[in-house]
Amino acid sequence: MPGATYCYGGGERIESLQACHPMVMRMGDGSALQVFGALVLRLQRLSIVLRSPLRCSPAASAAPTHALGTDPTISLCSHEEAAWLKQAIGVRWLPVPIENFPIALVEVCASSLSLVSTNNLSMGFSYRHDLDGCWVRLDDGNLAVNVIRLESVEGPFGWLLPESCYPVNYLGRNWP
Repeated sequence: MPGATYCYGGGERIESLQACHPMVMRMGDGSALQVFGALVLRLQRLSIVLRSPLRCSPAASAAPTHALGTDPTISLCSHEEAAWLKQAIGVRWLPVPIENFPIALVEVCASSLSLVSTNNLSMGFSYRHDLDGCWVRLDDGNLAVNVIRLESVEGPFGWLLPESCYPVNYLGRNWP
């Protein structure tokens, strides 16, 4: 249900964190921001899969732009279901270093995931459509992005560069 908030009482630890389509965005001030197309958090009893419809949709390359959904997907599922979802996304998954984080509370909203530890520390992930449809890890609250750098056609927002082989859909027309 979009916009609904679901809370899950913790008592678990994060066993692993895996990412697909990891990228580093260069901010206007030169700082780096790690972003992801999809993430899988494996807890002791369940997995949480975060997927971008723009970065990790199985039909993204074959469907017209207007046919794709624009809402991110957050799935709380068994480890077996998470393995199936990873395979369905069909990309290479890479481990992401994660600190020891005993979970007290998991809060899931339509486009964000918040974790609170038993030590009252917080870790979160937010889907940012404005950041090229990526998931961003937020440990300190909200993230304000005012300027980005376009470095290459393979990098974040690379489709905006004239050298890109992807058309831009604007006002219902594809512009080469």
